[in-house]
Amino acid sequence: MATTRVDQPTVLVSPSDKPLAEKLGDKAITSSLPEQKGADVLIYSRGMSLGLQRKEVPHDFILSVIDGRLARETSLLRTSVWYGAVVCEGKFKYFKDGALVSRAPKDVRRSIYGRFTYSMVQKILLEIQVVKGIDVVFVEEGIESTAAYIEVLLEFLASPKHVGLYRRPGAPGVWGTPTFDEQQSWILQGFPGVGPSLADSILKAFGGRIPAKWMCDYEEFLEVKGIGAGRAKKIYKQLHPRGTV
Repeated sequence: MATTRVDQPTVLVSPSDKPLAEKLGDKAITSSLPEQKGADVLIYSRGMSLGLQRKEVPHDFILSVIDGRLARETSLLRTSVWYGAVVCEGKFKYFKDGALVSRAPKDVRRSIYGRFTYSMVQKILLEIQVVKGIDVVFVEEGIESTAAYIEVLLEFLASPKHVGLYRRPGAPGVWGTPTFDEQQSWILQGFPGVGPSLADSILKAFGGRIPAKWMCDYEEFLEVKGIGAGRAKKIYKQLHPRGTV
């Protein structure tokens, strides 16, 4: 029996991130190429290139904003790779007045962190995502969390299919197994513009059954409370693909 060939992604890690390369083991190759593209990690998979820039939060992130590294790195990611992301290790924390919390020495906090409030940090993150088009991913503190995230990313890239978000969840039951009425409602909610309330109205109008094409016509749909002419037409066409309204 033939097996489906799965292309394994190629992972390049910058020499400056040697501890990360060690965490990834034989999955990673040390190379200076990621740095040329504004990344710490460069992944090649199925003709795509993905660049990851790692930032410890908050100190390394803030310093890279101040010295211009982050601006340069995100600009390179934007133009050099198919997908780019800034992976933030840790979370930004704030005092009640909105000032950024830091574990750095007091003199450093006063001179460096003074102007970095909640509002300013959020604007920086938005600029990365909206203006530069670079994703921002938050993981737990420590290089281990970044390595774990990369492991998951590699599994995702190695998969031949990605259909998770295309699968419609099964019919939910209030008390576990869905009843016949709940299943009927769930099926109707697969039609455009039909939510739970409208699905219940349709079922009531047609005696608790889905109005199959041999059971109704367009005019009958118009009599359903809350359906409206536009949605009635869309549903009718779904049930009568070759018919006309």
